[in-house]
Amino acid sequence: MAGSIGRITGALGTVHNENTASLATLNFDFTLVKLEAPAEYTGLGQAISKSRKTNAEEGSLHKTARRLGALFKDLLPVTEDLFKAYGTRVSEIASKSAINPAGTSHGAGIFASYYGADSTSIWAAVTSGSAAIAAHLLGCMLARTFSGPEAVTIWVELVQKQKEHIRSKQERVLYSHEHTPGMVAAQQDISRDDLSSWDASARSWLQSADEAKSLQHTQTMLIFNNAGIPVNNMADVYGSVIKAWTAALEAMNSLVKGMPQRHLYPDLVVYGDTCVEVKQKDPIFATTALLTLGLQGARNHQDDMKSVYWSLPLSRLQYYGPPVQAHGSMGQANSRITYNQFAYVIIGCLFDSWKLYASTNDEGLQWMERLATILEAPSMSSIDQSEKLTWLQYLFAATRNLVECEDIERKAAHQLINLGRRRSAFLQAPERGSSPFFGLFGVDELSSVLSSHRTVQCLRRICSHFQLRSDFLIRYKILGSRRPMTCYASIEPLLLGPAKRTHEGHSKDNNGSPRKYARWMTLDYPSLSLCCRLGKELLDLPSTILKLAELKKDLEAGQKETDWIKDLKIIIDIGQRIREIEDAGELCLPSLELSKLSPRGKQQSTTITIVISRDLNFLGAANDIRQHGTINTITMTYLIGDTDNPTIISVSPLHTKPMPRYILVSEFLQEIFTPEYIDAQRLYNYLQPSSSGAPVYSQIYALQLCAKMAELYQALPGATISTLVLRQPIYLAKWVPQPLSQRNWWGISSAAPELRSLTLPQSFACLAMFESGTCNLEPEALSEVFAMSSGNSLYVASALLFDPYEVSTSTAIQRRVGNVSRAGITFLISPSDVKVREFDPEKWMSINHNVFDGSLENHFGRTSVHLSFTEYEIPLVTNGDSRHTIDRDIILVEALLSVYDGADWVAEIDILKAFRSHITFLPSVASENGHAGCLHSEESRQQRNDMAYQDAFEDVDRVSMISIENWDELIEPPSSGTLVLRTHNCWIPRLAATSVCSTTGCRVIILPVNPCSSCCAEIVKGPGHKRLALIC
Repeated sequence: MAGSIGRITGALGTVHNENTASLATLNFDFTLVKLEAPAEYTGLGQAISKSRKTNAEEGSLHKTARRLGALFKDLLPVTEDLFKAYGTRVSEIASKSAINPAGTSHGAGIFASYYGADSTSIWAAVTSGSAAIAAHLLGCMLARTFSGPEAVTIWVELVQKQKEHIRSKQERVLYSHEHTPGMVAAQQDISRDDLSSWDASARSWLQSADEAKSLQHTQTMLIFNNAGIPVNNMADVYGSVIKAWTAALEAMNSLVKGMPQRHLYPDLVVYGDTCVEVKQKDPIFATTALLTLGLQGARNHQDDMKSVYWSLPLSRLQYYGPPVQAHGSMGQANSRITYNQFAYVIIGCLFDSWKLYASTNDEGLQWMERLATILEAPSMSSIDQSEKLTWLQYLFAATRNLVECEDIERKAAHQLINLGRRRSAFLQAPERGSSPFFGLFGVDELSSVLSSHRTVQCLRRICSHFQLRSDFLIRYKILGSRRPMTCYASIEPLLLGPAKRTHEGHSKDNNGSPRKYARWMTLDYPSLSLCCRLGKELLDLPSTILKLAELKKDLEAGQKETDWIKDLKIIIDIGQRIREIEDAGELCLPSLELSKLSPRGKQQSTTITIVISRDLNFLGAANDIRQHGTINTITMTYLIGDTDNPTIISVSPLHTKPMPRYILVSEFLQEIFTPEYIDAQRLYNYLQPSSSGAPVYSQIYALQLCAKMAELYQALPGATISTLVLRQPIYLAKWVPQPLSQRNWWGISSAAPELRSLTLPQSFACLAMFESGTCNLEPEALSEVFAMSSGNSLYVASALLFDPYEVSTSTAIQRRVGNVSRAGITFLISPSDVKVREFDPEKWMSINHNVFDGSLENHFGRTSVHLSFTEYEIPLVTNGDSRHTIDRDIILVEALLSVYDGADWVAEIDILKAFRSHITFLPSVASENGHAGCLHSEESRQQRNDMAYQDAFEDVDRVSMISIENWDELIEPPSSGTLVLRTHNCWIPRLAATSVCSTTGCRVIILPVNPCSSCCAEIVKGPGHKRLALIC
């Protein structure tokens, strides 16, 4: 540390000194020395929370900062300008309430000490000297590039090597035993846990700072994502890191800077295929300051090598084994994004499986837009919002945002789509492959979603596209209010009249002859006979309709229809369908279907033949079929589709087997896939999860899982996702709800899969997976977890943050900015058995057990709940973890939620366990917090409100209602009676009372702000063996 360092406050008093080297001669621990923070960091000092500031100035993190600064001081360049600029920036970031909330919002009580952005390592460095600030910046650099365990291992190797260098240098001097500052620093113990906490704080700060400077950060990442340059090429960990560290400090201090971990953003000039100038408009820098990046050179196209990357061999990552090669990068493959941005990644995964249907992002997005245009049509507005396909809504929202967002955000979105293309295995089930555009490129699948009134027209276009000729027909069914009917349609117009021939008998051009499309209506033998018998009625349909109306009118009440009326109904039905076809300009003719069972191996199959007539008159053809039907038969072969959907069939004897699958090219499918041809409801049903073994449904189920994740994240503003999660397919996720067996999920069982709401353990497991990108835990291991700390986020069960009456209507988990100052992911659990203090006989004077007078008051205003930790910890192992790895990134920590009455300890509470017990919520006078009002009539309810409490409980023994007005009265309760805890409208005492009463074996009744006295009286008078505790 060069120059005057200001005021030094130590354990022995205040020392004024101009040279820190003299600290080595003082007989006290130099790590206790605290420097006055420079003026640029004043804003940070005002914003940091009290508990974090105490740790930064007096705790273990301050000692770590002092030791690291002293250890590396002699290696570092003088970069005071950089440190001043950094102080201005971190103070600016810390002052933003959205990034660094004060912790006084609703629900802050229990975790208040842990709320806010984690700037502990910064303040520890600032109060420890310039070298410590440089050590913090190195911590940010390593946290940006490597995982937690990797970064800690690098720190361990740096510290060890630097100590060896200092000792080796000292041994070569004349007075080798002299206690120089360097030797004093080398003798200091910097444990792995200390370095882990140092890294965790820097890592958390990065997340908060990235959020505060999101625009500049995104812009910088756009440049870095395709840089393809290494930090340096040195293989030695110590040499590589020291070189990168000092070079970055010097470069930034000289205003030729741009490393994003400093959150200082100079203007850039990027030399690649073209020269691009990027204006970031950061007021910290003068307009003449430019960072020039030369991006030439050979590039490795692996994801980790596309951006600025760093590769180091780590020999101290594991307890045993050879050095592990750690690969880190600063690109999107190792970054954090929001759940809305993650939708772009999912879209990219889809586009990769769509192949030629999404050869470019724009082409794929056009298909998404076509899909949205159909499914979001006004005709679909009747579908309840909760029943809509949430995974589609998730993707549609992303495509809409892409159109509306700014240019920088759009570029980032396209890079995320490209990242998804490279990581498309994330959505694929094992051995299932993929199906472009949800399988709708196939004619079989497309025919199942065609609009009924456009089916024939569309299939004719498809037949023309594939150049199918007259020996093919379209088979479809007419459904609706009338009886179902199978019909056939020609794929091209038929020649009306005999074919023209030359004198020699050869075919002659028939261009001048009339042509029409034809449709054949399938009738059974009785219907054909009826048409022949009632041909006059069939031809004169209006008269037949009037005749039927008169016959119905003459029927007496309750009289059954005659056979004549039934026959006329059939004739009218057939006649109306003939008219519909002829009004469309097509020829309508009858046909007959015959079916028989044919042996096929050990099974039997049904063979269908069609009987049609060459007569082009409906009645003539019907008579011809009725008389000669068994002679003129045609056996059909299903070419495309099946019996349940519109199909194209072959009536040629040459086609005795189904033809290969017909695939529509993108250009042609664009013409068909429009609201004119596609039925929105059928398409919606097609995209529902199915138990089919088709790859498309495996992919749809994977999309459902992504939607479940998005649903969870939507309720957690500010939560982010690690893109490392793309390295493992989502079907391997253990947090997935399991209403059915896993075999069912991927379409092997006969039952259609369902996705239930996530339980609390499943939600924590899901968050852990997407927060870390690597953690995949069984929810059963998290059954007792009530909170999770990761990065700059605290995820807390809602039961700990709200009044107990509100919990049933709150999201299962809430997010707060903050952490518990531990590395990696920390899950908090309560002890298996919580303690309540013993009754103190000396406190008998505070116990009155008065009779409850009915007034709703709060007598527990001194009550508070505090979080602390025991020494009980359990590391959790997830997939891929080596048992030799030293640093565990996931850990269960036993935490105490302690109730205090002022300064006096009362009890430990297990809130989740209390809510799993039988708790009753008393109805309110009116609807409150999602709870419905009571069932008493409005008039009776109003009368009860106007009554005095004594009148409402007139038939209840008043002495049995015991007022509990302090904790001693609850710990030493009366031998009988209902306990009424006076905690009105104060959520922390109500929460504590609920848990303590549950622990002591009471049946807890939670009252709303405006309880219904009638309901309360009914519960008190009701049967039950447990003592009642009313939480007023």
